[in-house]
Amino acid sequence: MGYDRTLVSSCHNFPQVSVTNVTVIEGNSSITNAGVKVTLSASAPFPVDVRFQTSPGTATPGLDYISRQGWLHFKAGETVKTISVPVIGDTIYEPNETASLVLLEAVNAGFANSQGLWTIKTTIDHPLRSFRWKRTPAGSRSTFNPSLAPFTRCKAAPT
Repeated sequence: MGYDRTLVSSCHNFPQVSVTNVTVIEGNSSITNAGVKVTLSASAPFPVDVRFQTSPGTATPGLDYISRQGWLHFKAGETVKTISVPVIGDTIYEPNETASLVLLEAVNAGFANSQGLWTIKTTIDHPLRSFRWKRTPAGSRSTFNPSLAPFTRCKAAPT
């Protein structure tokens, strides 16, 4: 590339690279991109390269998101880049999930923060939140009315 690719782990004369935390709404069908920002603490008069990869937390690669890895290239003077991580939408109830974008190596920069957490927020409501209770006169007990529930209840076969 025409410039010295010296690996710098931490040096106060170089800009410091960091990655931000982000939250993305999962969606119910298509791909939504989580835009994870990577920033330099100051512009540099030389190029800066940063190697990154996604890392699973409670989110599963291939089911919840598409893994990413590679190099991010900052031209001289640039301070912000965004990495798009594709999040896979579905209609399955699951709690919010997390994964990370990890910065593994920097050329011409040190690390201020090398791991950014991203949260995938689900849009599907928990099935138990959909139960409806039948109102009864004061002093009597409330009972669950399955005919008001939005899904079918299966009964066990007689023994």
